[in-house]
Amino acid sequence: MLNNLRRMINILIFILLAPLIGYEETARELSRGGHVIDKLFLRAAEDLSRGARRRDIEYELVEAARCYECSGMSHDTYFEYLYNYVSLKLEDVRRSLPEYYIAVLTCSVGVSLASIMLLIVGGALSALTVYVVASVAMIFLVHQVQPQVARYRYHRPLAVAVVILVITILLRLPVELCVTLSCMGAAVLLLPEILETWRTLLNSQGRLIVPFLELLWSTSPTPIRERTLLEKELKRVWEYGYNIGAPWFVARLCRLITTLIHTIKYYVRTGLVYSLFIAGSYILLVLLAKTLLLGMFTAKIPIVVMISKGVLQILLLLQGVLTGLLAGKVAHSLGMSTLTIPLMMITKLIIIGPTVL
Repeated sequence: MLNNLRRMINILIFILLAPLIGYEETARELSRGGHVIDKLFLRAAEDLSRGARRRDIEYELVEAARCYECSGMSHDTYFEYLYNYVSLKLEDVRRSLPEYYIAVLTCSVGVSLASIMLLIVGGALSALTVYVVASVAMIFLVHQVQPQVARYRYHRPLAVAVVILVITILLRLPVELCVTLSCMGAAVLLLPEILETWRTLLNSQGRLIVPFLELLWSTSPTPIRERTLLEKELKRVWEYGYNIGAPWFVARLCRLITTLIHTIKYYVRTGLVYSLFIAGSYILLVLLAKTLLLGMFTAKIPIVVMISKGVLQILLLLQGVLTGLLAGKVAHSLGMSTLTIPLMMITKLIIIGPTVL
């Protein structure tokens, strides 16, 4: 799964350089980066020379590149074959990502309802355990399949959130308000980085594509500024275009970068849409719990429903926190959870009321 930004950038560099200097020299050039991901092409080339088989995209590209070099085809045809291959891989990711998100959304709704049903029949501990385990598994799944477009430093925001949480609990504020203030404290430190990433994505033409287009005509092109992870990684590709400078090479480079950026924007846009559905599912769950507490749902059912308001409050509180984490992760990253968790807490506080521990 192409979910690592540095890995995607390395693939673009391989497509650009392999027709010029050969796949083996390109693999060695990438391995000089020092990162473990930078050595994937070199390992693939070594495995290919030994006759070992692998099923990752680096091995497949290296294997294809060797065949193209042995056939003696032109550099243009060589590049087109590699470009089309990677374009199909990116298209596969574009098609599969909504399927993963739909599965996460369906699982989130199903587990939420199942935990409520377990609580109704008296299994409070089972309800809490099922929801926590399932939510952690869903967050891990999203982390594995979601393409990475940003990386934030969480140490200081997390420390601030813990301090605020302890202080607000000592002040005996409602738990929902404690969690909300804690997340808002962390958001104050994370928000500048998050906004910078969104500005880069929304203004991708000016910030990302134009610096590459300037390589075609300007004698002093404007370099990409390294403000976000996406810009830092693309700066590596920009430097290759600047150093080589040939118009035909830069034209290929612009073609690759445009495809990558539009694909990344599609990833982010899709995640944002599904995060709204996940957040909405929690709001519907809170309304269902309110109906149960009011007795409107149980009045027409000829069974005795054993449900504790206090335990239900704790379950909804935990579900709100975990749903906020999941919605934030699907939308963009765990940093976005500092904005989605307060939304969940305020919703519960308004509809159900404060949790009494």
